[in-house]
Amino acid sequence: MEKTNYLRGGLEKKCEEWLGKIRKHSRLRLPPRVTKRSCALLVIDMQNFFLNEKSHAFVPAGKAIIQNIKKLIKMFRSLGLPIIFTRYALAEGEDTGMMEKWWADAVLEGTFYSKLALKRSRDDKVIRKSSYSAFYGTNLERILRENNIEKIVLTGVMTHLCCDTTAREAFLRGFNVYFVMDATATYNEELHLASILALSHGFVYPVTTNQTIALFE
Repeated sequence: MEKTNYLRGGLEKKCEEWLGKIRKHSRLRLPPRVTKRSCALLVIDMQNFFLNEKSHAFVPAGKAIIQNIKKLIKMFRSLGLPIIFTRYALAEGEDTGMMEKWWADAVLEGTFYSKLALKRSRDDKVIRKSSYSAFYGTNLERILRENNIEKIVLTGVMTHLCCDTTAREAFLRGFNVYFVMDATATYNEELHLASILALSHGFVYPVTTNQTIALFE
């Protein structure tokens, strides 16, 4: 598997390229403006397993999106809107299902790699998950419903696995998904772009960090 920091050339330039390719494959839908109380920020798996350079699962482009995620976190906190972090970790003895069979390893709860790499506040929610989807076997949907959330701003890693699966499931559950192209990342640009192209055709609004912030103004 080739791993590259494909964002080294600049996030804005890359997003312009990606949006041009999206337009060739599907009608680019304008994201609806946000009713402030109806939106939550979802930060997928920004944990040491994917952001520490010593990990075999390290995502080189992951560090390039940290500042944009922090911008969104700051805005959501200032507006008093829900921020939900997820992290992938398995409890001792937990049934890993296909994940361990497919990947031949697992992140164990309580280890260094299971811990978040970004700081969170006391009010932020943290959800431990055991598979790609942030909805599978978790209370994420209940949290969203209890807070009357209709729209999700989705960020984190990895684009083509956990972010992609979570976005699709959110759509199927009736949520509008704003997929932040310069606040999500994976191992290489080919995987990132392939996922964004498919998601944009039938599941998400592809947006940049600055576009997302403007939706709240």
